[in-house]
Amino acid sequence: MAASNLSPPTPTEYGLYEKVSYYYYDFWQDNSHPVTGRLPLVDGGPWKLFGLIWLYYMFVRHWGPAYMKNRPAYDLKKWMLVHNIFLVLLNGICFSIAVPFSTFGLTTWTCKKYDHTSSYAGEHILMLMGYTYYVSKFLDLADTVFFVLRKKQRNVSGLHVFHHSVMPVAGWVGLKFSAYHCAGFIPFVNAFIHTIMYTYYALAALGRHDILWWKKYLTQMQMVQFVAITCHAIFFLRWTMFDNGCDWPKIFPILEGIHGALFFHLFFSFYRHNYMGSKSQLTTTPTKPSGDVVMAGNRKEKSS
Repeated sequence: MAASNLSPPTPTEYGLYEKVSYYYYDFWQDNSHPVTGRLPLVDGGPWKLFGLIWLYYMFVRHWGPAYMKNRPAYDLKKWMLVHNIFLVLLNGICFSIAVPFSTFGLTTWTCKKYDHTSSYAGEHILMLMGYTYYVSKFLDLADTVFFVLRKKQRNVSGLHVFHHSVMPVAGWVGLKFSAYHCAGFIPFVNAFIHTIMYTYYALAALGRHDILWWKKYLTQMQMVQFVAITCHAIFFLRWTMFDNGCDWPKIFPILEGIHGALFFHLFFSFYRHNYMGSKSQLTTTPTKPSGDVVMAGNRKEKSS
């Protein structure tokens, strides 16, 4: 019997069940990087990610406050200290490893795609650091959970929740579709900032408020970070749109630029309100961040 010359059906020729199945999983796999797009919490469509973000949002905005309404605040000092120290180490180690293998971050200004067939170990180490950074964004969600369980709901601002919700999505998109060295710029600079930031929180959890005079400058560093991200995006947007020397899809520097500009605006608005207004509005009592911003607030809060 002669072999059939029929080609496999295309998605448009599938039945309803096959179409749903295809766009639920196979579509995302077919269009993703063959290695980074198949890592845990990255494989398939974004449905697991969206589910986790939805659970996070519902807990910190609705379920958690309702649960804590008639209950005393939990004492989570020890848990917070462990959490903060762990993230100091995680971000610090990732940054320290990335520095030599990225030539002090210079490779994040090149248009080189991650080569999963390379025999150079540094290529795969940088990919692993990027994936670790992505996973750490889920650990960051515990910041908000601590707020809720300690009945510090006023700290669960829109900026805080928005920032913590967006970062895992940005990491997922980067690993799934944008496995380029230039996509590692945000993880590289953010790991450095988070090392310092969680050091601040660890000291605050230890009650060392006497040496935490530098919270204002940490916020300034965060704003500088977003300026750098915006500049990086403009550089690659010009490269991809006009010089035609980089095949990094144009949508990614556009999204990076929106990310940098939007968060600079939000953080600067906070900074102007808390540090550039009347000195009488400012307190020296540190709180946790609203969107990774070191927030002192204009209302006194009893240390806990």
